Amino acid sequence: MLERLVRLRTFGLIEGALVLLSLALCLDVLTAVILRYGFGTSLGFYDELARYLFVWMSFLGAAIGVKRHGHFGVTFVVNRFPEGVRRAVNVLNTMLMLLFAAFLVSGGLTMVRLTSRQLSPGMEVPVSYLYAPVSISGALMIVYLLPHLVRQLRGHA
Repeated sequence: MLERLVRLRTFGLIEGALVLLSLALCLDVLTAVILRYGFGTSLGFYDELARYLFVWMSFLGAAIGVKRHGHFGVTFVVNRFPEGVRRAVNVLNTMLMLLFAAFLVSGGLTMVRLTSRQLSPGMEVPVSYLYAPVSISGALMIVYLLPHLVRQLRGHA
């Protein structure tokens, strides 16, 4: 049930956001290049915007990697274990990933709180916008990992 809800609510939403962020990053860099080499001028914030977009893309992409089980793993050792040990190692791995994701949420929220009043030099937006995707990514990872852990504990994965 939880897995079906996750699929229905987020199918394509995060991926769509990544596409829009990629397009914005391309437009930002293209505009900066055209202004600099075509007109001999530049905007003071294009590099800062590119940095923010890239950070958002990186953390949201990491969450999608968890959703699709796309992160690399060293399976050649685990696959040599007996079935019961292999299952236990996989459950432990998922629990460690959940712990790491919880650390991302906690640490990200701390950084957002600490930087909420600090403004970026170029765009003059709160620096906390740079740290927000850390918590968001961690929360998404938890949402994606919980159904997987339940399946593992039931012996279906």
